[in-house]
Amino acid sequence: MSQAGLVSVSSGGSVITPTSGGTGVSNPPAHTVAVAEGSSPFNFVGPGTSGQLFQSKGASTDPAYTTATYPSTTTINQILYSSAANTIGGLSTANNGVLITSGTGVPSISSTLPSAVQGNITAVGTLASGIVPTILVVGSTSGSAPSAGFIGEQIRQFESSVGLTGSQVDNVASITITAGIWDVSGIVFASYSNSVTTAGMYAGISTTNNSLTGNSGDNSGGITGLSIAASGTVTVSIPSFRVTLSSSTTYYLNAEAFFGAGSCTAK
Repeated sequence: MSQAGLVSVSSGGSVITPTSGGTGVSNPPAHTVAVAEGSSPFNFVGPGTSGQLFQSKGASTDPAYTTATYPSTTTINQILYSSAANTIGGLSTANNGVLITSGTGVPSISSTLPSAVQGNITAVGTLASGIVPTILVVGSTSGSAPSAGFIGEQIRQFESSVGLTGSQVDNVASITITAGIWDVSGIVFASYSNSVTTAGMYAGISTTNNSLTGNSGDNSGGITGLSIAASGTVTVSIPSFRVTLSSSTTYYLNAEAFFGAGSCTAK
């Protein structure tokens, strides 16, 4: 019987099959979703739990509710992410920020990069291609020495007094330099106990202990033909020279003194 667009179907109390326009199921569960199964009775999926989404499983499988739960509402500019296993939450936004993660992988929006990321950019980052803008390298203004691996780091060694044997190369000091690009230099102060009319001194920086290597004015230097009074001193400076290292290397400041009687000490 039809009246004003409404249709009432009576089947004498029998369940109407899908082929006749019914579901083939009597008293379907409340709050479930009816899924057609062709000529077979409908399958009723759900009702699921709060926050689950109804999700397709493809053309040959009934849809189902997701295991993960989702928020009912979100705010503008919010990013959805897995705040816990099978739980989707909202990540609050911030102005002029970047997406970062903590040491345990938790995401957030921040205007400050994590120290590990900042270190990669300033210390070991490599720009493979593109236009390199003018970059202002800012020195330390904290009043303390720069950290290891940063521009301005110094490795220094000072020896109070080392006895030198005449006409023999002896070690005065040494330093171990880490991998990187370094400017290396040294100064030897020699003091003679007796007066010497033909005093002389050679000094050099070498990766070999008790050895003078390199060209004068590069990583070695010296002075000869001096007349030194008792307790007189001689200074030999090794100009700064650049080394590029792929691993830690020890450099030795070595010196050779020429004198007759008495003794000579260096520092």
